[in-house]
Amino acid sequence: MHADYGKLGLLLIALSGLVLSTLAPSLAESALCTNEGPLSCNVVLASRYSRIAGIPLHLVGSLAFALAGLLALPKSSLVREWLALLTLGGAAFGVYLLVLEAGVLRAFCPVCIATWLLWGGLFWLSWSRLGHPAGADLARRLLGWPGVLALLALTGIVWLHLAGPAPEGQESFASCLGESGARLYGAWWCPHCAEQKELFGDAASSLPYIECSEQGNPRAQLGVCRDAGISAYPTWVLPDGSRRTGPLSLPELAAATGCSLPGTS
Repeated sequence: MHADYGKLGLLLIALSGLVLSTLAPSLAESALCTNEGPLSCNVVLASRYSRIAGIPLHLVGSLAFALAGLLALPKSSLVREWLALLTLGGAAFGVYLLVLEAGVLRAFCPVCIATWLLWGGLFWLSWSRLGHPAGADLARRLLGWPGVLALLALTGIVWLHLAGPAPEGQESFASCLGESGARLYGAWWCPHCAEQKELFGDAASSLPYIECSEQGNPRAQLGVCRDAGISAYPTWVLPDGSRRTGPLSLPELAAATGCSLPGTS
């Protein structure tokens, strides 16, 4: 009977997590980024950290919760070990994301916190079902994993911040945008701003970029952004005074500023 209650608890928690993860994208559907307070799902779910190799984390979470529910059904001891490992990974990754929210984004998403708590519940139930001898044996086999996980996390962070080399001529094009009077307002955590910068590769450092994030970035020019009335990112203020929100293609920028695209005369 105890095992049946444990299975029921696992299934209910996994179903709750699946629903939460599936509904998460509806909280950040905008094609623009906006500044909100420290309790903001928009900031978190619209950040560049909401994807791994282009795959949305909410999709990964949905699949993981669904898998946890399926693994809760069989009575095999091996499957129970797999479930324990899955829930341990989910709880550990949740801690990693909470650290990102607190230390990098400086914003918390209640949905993300709720899913982490659900992973904690799954972890506790799944390891409780293993029993002391089996759980202790599995824990001993995992002692070598923390270093590997830390290395993978570090690799992921570095990968997220890498920028590719600038295409030939992009440096002069980026500089010309600034000389024309154009300005790009954005936030460092905004994936749409990162998408805009990625068009320039390493030459993004030459863009006429103004940081507007209110999340404690010391390089932010909040006064400039307030005076310009910026409320969404990215926002281009073009030489003629007009504004365009959202990422612009290189031909669009060339047409709006009179700057020549690389490879054209």
